[in-house]
Amino acid sequence: MNRYLLIFLFFLLGINPAFTQNELGLSTITNYHPTDYLAYSQNWYVNQDERGVMYFANGDGMLEFDGSYWNLIKLAEEASTATAIYIDTSASLIFIGAKSDFGFVYVDSKGLWKYQSLKILVKEKIRNFGFITEILNYKDKIIFSSNFEHFIYD
Repeated sequence: MNRYLLIFLFFLLGINPAFTQNELGLSTITNYHPTDYLAYSQNWYVNQDERGVMYFANGDGMLEFDGSYWNLIKLAEEASTATAIYIDTSASLIFIGAKSDFGFVYVDSKGLWKYQSLKILVKEKIRNFGFITEILNYKDKIIFSSNFEHFIYD
């Protein structure tokens, strides 16, 4: 058998120890159940800050996970389901999209997370705009997009 065929079979069968993730050759993946993070089972969006902390747009608000501990940040009662997240490191804010609401969360002087809705800036006749599905930063303006409307926060 020629050596090229042997090398091909070696890689094809996945027995190359250089590419294994642990002793068994399996990738290390951890799945979390809603009972682990004590919130709604559906997560809509995920983002990570520069420290490696993960933030999840969840049916009960925004989840924060530092690799060991989960923290649920509740939004306003009428906007409990978070659907999109954008982290603005320059302003130390996390922008949140929800159902017919959007705003940001920040850490107050006591070290607690607070949610500030920006819906009050929207004209009354277009406040029923559905779910915010995407949040972008374009030329230092935050754009909140839903299926029906786009909002620019400057």
